[in-house]
Amino acid sequence: MIRIKIIITALILATICSSAFSQEALSKKFLFVDFGGAGIAASLNYEQIMWMKNKHSFSLRGGLGYFPLILNTKLSRGTYSVILGANYNKHFNKHILSIGISNAVTTTVANGISNDFNTLRYSHLIIPNMGYRYQKPEKHKLFAGMGYSPIISYDGLSIENHFFQFKNYFYLSIGLNL
Repeated sequence: MIRIKIIITALILATICSSAFSQEALSKKFLFVDFGGAGIAASLNYEQIMWMKNKHSFSLRGGLGYFPLILNTKLSRGTYSVILGANYNKHFNKHILSIGISNAVTTTVANGISNDFNTLRYSHLIIPNMGYRYQKPEKHKLFAGMGYSPIISYDGLSIENHFFQFKNYFYLSIGLNL
């Protein structure tokens, strides 16, 4: 009988303490890999919640992306990107709906089979996104997500040599709460 009282007391204390402790144990920093999306093939990203109230939050993200470039069966240096973005997130316990926009500057380095392919090219990408992720709020927990992120790009270094593109992209994310 004493063991049952001790166990019940311990459970009550754990419940009371967990609500007070949970605010400190919640993660507001995330490190994740996107397959697809803003990095086109893959990107490594860091995201931090800057503002949170009730079940709403605003976060900023930064990342580095890579896309391999294959010319006539030869792997070239590829496309590299620097990604900066902002997201609005709606939290439903472990489920998060996100909508945001990212901006990426990319450089493509192509060393190929002729002088036509030995180039360095820059482009600017605007990447709106909307997605879902299953993410426990505690620190040191893994999470997974998916979403849609169309890419709007502007290629070219001058106004005379411009080229706009719109491409549909989807992404999968795997990450860790820091």
